[in-house]
Amino acid sequence: MISPKLAQAFFESDLEKNYEKDEFFVGGLRRAFGTGITLSTGPIWKHKRKIVTKMLNFTYIKDLVSRIEDIV
Repeated sequence: MISPKLAQAFFESDLEKNYEKDEFFVGGLRRAFGTGITLSTGPIWKHKRKIVTKMLNFTYIKDLVSRIEDIV
C-alpha cells in the first residue's frame, strides 16, 4: 500500500524532470518496439497522451462496445 503522503509528493512533483526514463534501457526498447506512448518523452509523449485520452472517454468506449455487439 502506498502512503497518501508519498503519492501526493509523487503527483505534485515535476514528473518530467524528476522521473526521467533511463535512455540506456529505453533506447533498446525503442529500437525493438518503436516510440509508443510508454517509451516516448516530452512533446511526443504529450501528443500521444492527448490522442489516447480522447479515446478513453466514456462515450467513445460506450459507442465502441455497441459496435462490437452489433458485429458479434
